[in-house]
Amino acid sequence: QDNYAVNVNMLLFARWLETRQLLLDLPAALGCISAWDKHYVQMLRQLRRQMKAEFAGSLAQVEEVRDQIKRAELQAERQELIWLEQLANTWPGTTGVAAGENVHAYLSYLQLPAEVIAHAVASLTVAA
Repeated sequence: QDNYAVNVNMLLFARWLETRQLLLDLPAALGCISAWDKHYVQMLRQLRRQMKAEFAGSLAQVEEVRDQIKRAELQAERQELIWLEQLANTWPGTTGVAAGENVHAYLSYLQLPAEVIAHAVASLTVAA
C-alpha cells in the first residue's frame, strides 16, 4: 500500500469482481472513489500517522484522539467499498473472467514492476 500507492480497497474489489465473473471497469471504479480517497481516507491516514510520529506514547488523551481518527479512517474506507459494490451491481456479468485478471489490470494501471504484479496476483488467487 505505502510502497506502491496501491489502494487496498481497489485491489480487494478487483479480486471480488473476479469471483462474481465481473470485469473491472477501471475508469468507472476509480472515478467512483478517487476524490473521496484522496480528500478523506488518505488525509485521515496521514493525520493519524503524523500524530503517532509526533506524540508516540506521550498522553493517553492523544492516543484516544488517534483512535477516533483511525475509526473515522476505517469508516471512510468502508464507504468506498459500499460505493464500489453499488457500482458493480450495475455491471453486466461476463463469462471467462480469469482469476487475477482484474487484479493484474489494476496493478498494471499503477505501472508496478512485473514481479510485484505477478506476486500479488499469485497471492490473491491462491485460494481460488
